[in-house]
Amino acid sequence: MVFFNGTVNSDANGEFLLVAPPAGSYRVRVKHAQALASALEFIMDATSQTINIGTLPTGDVDNNNVVNVTDFALVAVAFGKSSGQVGYDIRADLNADAVINITDFSFLALNFGQAGAP
Repeated sequence: MVFFNGTVNSDANGEFLLVAPPAGSYRVRVKHAQALASALEFIMDATSQTINIGTLPTGDVDNNNVVNVTDFALVAVAFGKSSGQVGYDIRADLNADAVINITDFSFLALNFGQAGAP
């Protein structure tokens, strides 16, 4: 297994590029601060390959790779607040629209009780 440990920034489409990685077996793990980690294992050959890891499950407000009651509490405390108001918590703004509302709660509820890839 080939190991690469580092941070790679994605573009506006969530895509990133690794230039000329050596051929071999890889495990890619992707984590965003408000989402659960996803992982994928694959074989990289000498040609150019596109790997799709999929959409990251949203709702990990406290960034511990589990969507649980703590995340629910953080959204509940900030519920109804918008950017600039006392009590607004950017971590709870899961759809990044500057308002904590039912949409953010819905993202959390959809993945409640789940854990991300280790």
